[in-house]
Amino acid sequence: MSLRLTPLALLPALCLAQPIAQPPTTAPVIAPAPIAAPAPVALNAEGIWRALGQTHNTCKDEYDYFPHGGPRIFGCHLRALISLPQLSALAGTPIFIAGPHTPSALNLAHASEFGQYHPAFARWVADQLIPRLTTPEMRMQAQPIYDQYVKSLATSFYITYRKIQKEPDCFHAEIARYKRFLQGSQEQDMPTERYFFFMNPKFCSNPDGNFDFFYKNGFDVDSNGNVIKSCFSWWVRRTLDGTAPDFWRGLTKLIKAYDPALINKIH
Repeated sequence: MSLRLTPLALLPALCLAQPIAQPPTTAPVIAPAPIAAPAPVALNAEGIWRALGQTHNTCKDEYDYFPHGGPRIFGCHLRALISLPQLSALAGTPIFIAGPHTPSALNLAHASEFGQYHPAFARWVADQLIPRLTTPEMRMQAQPIYDQYVKSLATSFYITYRKIQKEPDCFHAEIARYKRFLQGSQEQDMPTERYFFFMNPKFCSNPDGNFDFFYKNGFDVDSNGNVIKSCFSWWVRRTLDGTAPDFWRGLTKLIKAYDPALINKIH
């Protein structure tokens, strides 16, 4: 961060530059202690999980809501620990099978395409990654990490998909709407902003309700609508690329291990 020096801020520096007579001193000069370099992160599931508190925002244009933001800012922090090629090597499969992304970079600004996950990657997440993070030994160490850095986003993903399962007609209508947008339908605006209100009980019966309507009828029902709209959009895309069942399976395993009360609450 650059430091802006105002005239008032320069005054102490100018004073220090002048020779000032001082009595001699024999006090030893103590050099500052060197700052220890952060410990290297083990590039495995357990090592990355344990290092979630050491991350930083790698996306200069994204406001840093982590750990209470959506999947995009979570990914921005995750990439401080592991790159896309490293993650692909860890999984033993490409991450994406189609879409605008490259093996080493994400293109999140494409107007008509999205990254389609490789089915083998989604299965790896559900069948290998999550089980390694949910052993009894790992849970004993990692529960505080989950609570601080993962729980907020995992909860939003979970409650969003549970409502999707309960209102399939509503969800399929939104998928059709999203497809029309991707196909360049001129009358269709990007639909994702409306998903801010998805958790509102009146959303599916009033999908085109405006801000005033939902403000008077529960708003986002304390669900963090900014995150819900990203989670809902993510589930739409995972349904379109066919990986939703595997990611849901992995998420359910994670929630059962670290927040079973949520499953009993949202049934």
